[in-house]
Amino acid sequence: MKTCKRWFALCLALLTVLSALTVTVSAEDTAEQKARFIMEDYSLYAIDLSGLIEDLSTVNTGALYLKIGPEWDAWTYAEFDPEQPGVVRLGERNNDEGAFNEMPWYIHYSIVETFTLGAEEGDLFDDVASYSFTTQDVYDSMTGDLTAELPCCWEFAVGEKDGDLVKTMTIRFFREDEETLLDTVDTDKEIRLIAHIPGADVEFRAVPVSYADGILTVALYDGDKAGVPLHGAVFMIDGKTIYADDLYAFTFIVPEGLFKGGDSVLSAQDSYWVPESDIMNLPTYRFMDLRVPAWLYRLSEKLPGGRIGQMLVGLLEKLARPVVLFMIPRAVRTLKKSYDAYGLDFRAKLREVLLDSSAWKEAIRELFDF
Repeated sequence: MKTCKRWFALCLALLTVLSALTVTVSAEDTAEQKARFIMEDYSLYAIDLSGLIEDLSTVNTGALYLKIGPEWDAWTYAEFDPEQPGVVRLGERNNDEGAFNEMPWYIHYSIVETFTLGAEEGDLFDDVASYSFTTQDVYDSMTGDLTAELPCCWEFAVGEKDGDLVKTMTIRFFREDEETLLDTVDTDKEIRLIAHIPGADVEFRAVPVSYADGILTVALYDGDKAGVPLHGAVFMIDGKTIYADDLYAFTFIVPEGLFKGGDSVLSAQDSYWVPESDIMNLPTYRFMDLRVPAWLYRLSEKLPGGRIGQMLVGLLEKLARPVVLFMIPRAVRTLKKSYDAYGLDFRAKLREVLLDSSAWKEAIRELFDF
């Protein structure tokens, strides 16, 4: 009997201690304890916690915060709406006037982030210190399919090559440390790859092969022919590579639904303009290889502001214009080589430029407009 009393007393003491502890609620605690997220498009306006709160009189009427990421990668202000018990609005606070203005927070469904809602002083509500949820929780609370935007950050690299032909490329749409809802790729979809060269555009097919760890591998096709003569062109000045990004660039048009997450998350269509210098391991042709006389450098250093050097750099930049390239013998040969590789008629383009008086005027204006 004494043993039972001791166990009863011990359990009672343990319950008393536990009830006195500060509690942090997670969105996954129970099936019933879930918040309702008030969204419009990709913007989170408010969080309805009324289903979690036992006593609405305990809600914190002071300043709240919503932090994003485990190390406060970003954060915003929040407060309970006095007219809607249990609903937290997101916004900004004017410290001088003490006014709170509603301002939604953008939710990027392509990247899984952790959010923590808490109070600057005291508990959030009841005995709850904070409420945590993830991008997945926000999505799960919604109904219907969701179109997730792709991130603005990416890396492009040439993969397998066969002589002058590029067979594969890799595209990293997500950083290695990012978890994403878009975990599979639809291999029936294709990316349109448009190569922009001086005076012409050429389109190819980029067919998904695999997708893992945020890296998409695509096989390149010219029509039905595997491999494309993908390349850029550079200037060499005193052994330094100068990319002609205004001459050679590429557009990747990603179709809607290329990436998938679960049964109902699809990626939106997006387009990426990529200069040649941003594609790693891209084969390049050489327009010219210039050597600047040492005496010119010395003269430039002695003159105020390095005017001669500035003019030289400016001149070289102006020479890197599509029309002016037709005036430079080596550049003409390189450009013809580029046209031939892409299967374009260089002679027809040259005749078009030579017969276009406005093109000559523009070339002269560009050449001397410093």
